[in-house]
Amino acid sequence: MGLKFNKNIFRVIYSYFIGKKKQRKYIKDLCNRQINKLKSDNLKILVVSHPYIIYDAFLGSDIINYLTNEGIDILYSDRLDKGTSVSYAEDFSNTLYFLYSKENIGSAFYYKNNVDGIIFLSSFPCGPDSLVNELAIRKLSDVPIINITIDDSTATSGLVPRLESFVDIMKARRDNQ
Repeated sequence: MGLKFNKNIFRVIYSYFIGKKKQRKYIKDLCNRQINKLKSDNLKILVVSHPYIIYDAFLGSDIINYLTNEGIDILYSDRLDKGTSVSYAEDFSNTLYFLYSKENIGSAFYYKNNVDGIIFLSSFPCGPDSLVNELAIRKLSDVPIINITIDDSTATSGLVPRLESFVDIMKARRDNQ
């Protein structure tokens, strides 16, 4: 593809490696910012989901906006070092096949003692998520969890009361500690 922009193969290869270097730095910065959020006294929620759901304006943005407006620090499952998340997933199951599932579940087990709650967010037709999330929820009994499955007809009117209730549970739990 690079040759369509520039006929010099050396320039294309050089640009590729520069782009990869910048991408690694950007991802490392995201991970570091997330680790810094752990030092805050705010409520912290881990959102476990695929990036194409979390960052989509029509799927995950209502949830992210609600939590942000409540002053909650949001941690994202895709902002943990991939090697770390996969190693924590191995503790959960050494037969888990899909890499994204390993990364998502591994982040849940990594952060479980550092967050006030976990939101599992998946899209309706995703078969692996429905099974893996349910198994993980059963093993993560120490932290409040909500499992939200969304599709193209999910309305925010039913979603907001569930999120309000979930946040209230976390606040009450924190106040009783």
